[in-house]
Amino acid sequence: MLRTAERHGLTCLREFHPHRVLTTNGALGSVRPDPVRAAERAVAAALSGEYATVRLPEGPGLLDAAQAVRAALDEAGEVAPPLGLRHAEAD
Repeated sequence: MLRTAERHGLTCLREFHPHRVLTTNGALGSVRPDPVRAAERAVAAALSGEYATVRLPEGPGLLDAAQAVRAALDEAGEVAPPLGLRHAEAD
């Protein structure tokens, strides 16, 4: 999809889901609300420069993951909006 958009002159912003694993074909797979692993994955994604945003939706067990991700991003020096602030509200 990214290549097709770029071919047509469109800019796509990639978002990273640290609480999800990818399937073998690169699609989003199962939810893994492990806060420590989500935080590690979020920092790695942010530092990679490949993603425009890190996204964690609301859901069972994800508040702890969101708090861990936020703390890890803060510690890594990455800028993140306050928890609960949706992307559209940040504009």
